[in-house]
Amino acid sequence: MISGRPSGLRDTTCPGCGVTHDALAIINTDEPVQPEPGDVSLCIHCGEPSVFDDNLELREPTKAERAHLISHPALVDAMLEIKRLNGLL
Repeated sequence: MISGRPSGLRDTTCPGCGVTHDALAIINTDEPVQPEPGDVSLCIHCGEPSVFDDNLELREPTKAERAHLISHPALVDAMLEIKRLNGLL
């Protein structure tokens, strides 16, 4: 896992809860990467997924994207764990 701010990435705001993020944790690689349009992010505050748009701003997933995302048990587990840790469940 890599944590920090990729170069050139601005603060992002969760479209679900409005919390501002100033860093990322990338869990599927040990190599530094930049987020790309279409990449998924989970809010560390509310646990809701969002998607990076073409300007690398976060947006809510579409209904089709959300249906696809919740079909992945590991992602749902991560969402629920964040919610549990933050007292949202």
